[in-house]
Amino acid sequence: MKRVVAIVAGTAALAAAAAAQTTAPASAATATGAAARAVEPGVLTRLVKQEKAVREVVLVRRQGPTIFFRLTNSPPGVYSQFTADEFDEAEFRIQIPEQAAYADAMARRWLNAARRLHAAVAPALPFLDLKQNNAFEPAVQAAWYYVRAAQQANRLGGTGQVEAAKWLGEAQRIFAAAGAAANWHPYGESAAIRAWMCLAELGRLDEAEAGLARQREPEIGDASWGVYWLARAQILYAREQPRPALDAAIRSYLHETKDVETFPDALMLAAQCYEDLNEVHRARDVYYEVARLFPGTDWGAEARIRLKTMMDTGMTAATEDPNITGIFFGTEENMNEKVLKYLKETETHTAPAAPGKAAP
Repeated sequence: MKRVVAIVAGTAALAAAAAAQTTAPASAATATGAAARAVEPGVLTRLVKQEKAVREVVLVRRQGPTIFFRLTNSPPGVYSQFTADEFDEAEFRIQIPEQAAYADAMARRWLNAARRLHAAVAPALPFLDLKQNNAFEPAVQAAWYYVRAAQQANRLGGTGQVEAAKWLGEAQRIFAAAGAAANWHPYGESAAIRAWMCLAELGRLDEAEAGLARQREPEIGDASWGVYWLARAQILYAREQPRPALDAAIRSYLHETKDVETFPDALMLAAQCYEDLNEVHRARDVYYEVARLFPGTDWGAEARIRLKTMMDTGMTAATEDPNITGIFFGTEENMNEKVLKYLKETETHTAPAAPGKAAP
C-alpha cells in the first residue's frame, strides 16, 4: 500500500474554516494572562483534498468526530475545526525510525522497537481515522512489538508477568486507536479486534467479549476473518471451553490467507485444545505442522518442545484411530516415527535467536 500523505482539507474548506476561526470551546477556553499566551501543542500536518496540497496546519485535539486545528501563524487559543471525512489524505510531519526499529526487531529487542515507533507516532494517534495517513502502519507495528515484548517478558515468569501486562496495555491502547482507521484501511478492522484480544490476555474477558460482539462478523475472504475467529477462540479458551475454542480456531485458519499474524497462533491454540480434550494424536500432528512450517520462530520452538515432551512421555504411544490417521498429511505413515526423525534432525536448531536486552 502506498505510503500516503496526510491530513487533509481542500483549499475552499480550509479557507472557510480559517475565516470562521473561533476561540476554543468552553472545555478548552483560553484563559487570560500567561495561560492565554501559551500555544497548545499539536502535530504539524499537511492537508490534502482531491490531490491538491493545502497549507500546513497543527492538529491540536479532538472531541468525538470533531478535530480542532490551528494555522501555524494563528494566535494562541484560536482554532478552527473539521471532521475526518472531509479530507482525502493526511501527512503527519513526524520522523519514523524504521531502520532502527527493524534492527531492534531482528535482534528480538521488541521493547526497544516498540518504544521507538510509539514515540514517533504518539502525537498522531488521536487522528488515525484521517484517510491515507502515514502514521497508521507504524502505529500498528509498534503495537505488535509491544505484544512480542509482553510474550518475551511472560516467558521469564515472576516479575516478567507484571512487565508483560504493562506492554499488553500499551498494545491495546494503540490497537484501539488504529481501529478508528477501519473506514479507510483494510487492516483497521483487524486492529480493533486485536485491541479486544489484548484485553482478553489481560484477563478482562467480559470487556473483551462485549467489545468483540460489537464487531461485525466478517465474511470468508475478508482481511479480518482470521483474527476475528482467533479472538473468539482465545476468549472461549480462557473461559475453559476447549471444544468451542477448537471449532473457532479451526475456522480461523481454515479460510484464512495463512497470514503469519494469525495462522500460527490459531494452529497453536488448536493444538492446545486437542491436548485439553485428550486428542493427543491430533495435537501431535498440529504441533508437527507448526514446527515444520515455522522453524527458528517462537511458535516453532514452542511446538518442538511440546513434541519432545509427547515423545519422551509416550503420550502418543497408543494406537490411534485408523479413521483419522493422516488427517493433516494424507498419509498412513507412522507419525510418531516422523516426529522422532524430525526431533533428531533439528536437535541443534531448536531455539530462536536469543532475545536482546530491552531499553530501560
